[in-house]
Amino acid sequence: MAKQQLDDIFKKTEGKSASKPEKSTEVPTGGRTIPVGVGLKEAEVAELDKIVDKLDITRNALMRYAIRYFLSQYSAGAIKLDVEEPEVKKKLKMP
Repeated sequence: MAKQQLDDIFKKTEGKSASKPEKSTEVPTGGRTIPVGVGLKEAEVAELDKIVDKLDITRNALMRYAIRYFLSQYSAGAIKLDVEEPEVKKKLKMP
């Protein structure tokens, strides 16, 4: 095994300044895989299946890619979600 010479183990590492940390847009890849059910419309599944057939990949791989892409874009601020407030219905007081 080759020995590595260490000049100064306490010197500052090269790279970005530590003054202001940047927001990470990288999605972590570690951890175990957890199956999650998602309800999709028939037309959405059909569109996914067209892509997987064309690319000869699995639907699971495509969906994981799409979710990871969304998460990285959302973290980078490239995607803004418009969340609507639900209409509140009056509740009937029971006797």
